Amino acid sequence: SAEKARREAAPPASGSAQAGYGRLLADQNLWIMIGLYLCYTTGQYGYLLWLPSILKDLTRQSLTSVGWLSAPPLVAAIAGVYIFGAASDVKGNRRLWCAVSLWGFGVALGLVTVFAHRVWIAYSMIVVAGLLSKGMQSPFWSSPALVFAPGVVGGARGVINGIGNLGGFVGPVLVGWIARETGGNMNYGMAALAVSLIAGGCLTMLLPKATAGYEFQKERAAATSK
Repeated sequence: SAEKARREAAPPASGSAQAGYGRLLADQNLWIMIGLYLCYTTGQYGYLLWLPSILKDLTRQSLTSVGWLSAPPLVAAIAGVYIFGAASDVKGNRRLWCAVSLWGFGVALGLVTVFAHRVWIAYSMIVVAGLLSKGMQSPFWSSPALVFAPGVVGGARGVINGIGNLGGFVGPVLVGWIARETGGNMNYGMAALAVSLIAGGCLTMLLPKATAGYEFQKERAAATSK
């Protein structure tokens, strides 16, 4: 594809193909991506691992009912991966769709706390959160190849994944600690996850223009005009 050819032929924003890992670690784009992925995994794992407790606290249903209610958000998450991946492919704008997913996920969790007294509205927001919970994955993991030199892009992905996944510990622990300190109220924990996700969306918009599809759109327009 034109996008793949551009990645292979043009020097990326981070430097030449010979850039070493020392230069990679000094690249601010690497740390932006680590930060936003840490914000994402904090929210995503906090939501996923505490989902049964959130539903139990919200609906006051039996464990069996909670199990059934947990299914739609998880099924919706699968659909979200394809929806956001396809949307980001249209114009090659990885940055925008990654941010939209994170912001939407955060807002949906925030609305759960706002409508906690209206059970089915809150539950519908939980399903929406599920739809958005993995939506950033496709556009996000397509971005390192647009930012870093081919010789280090694999290492960049490894560093981002390794450090960013610390959110898998932070999110669940944060929600548990807040619930304990507030007498078991899950709303404050979800609000904290929402803040983390919205912060991640803001960090996403700091990524370079290469992730926003500008070159992709130019190439598509040139190919169409031939």
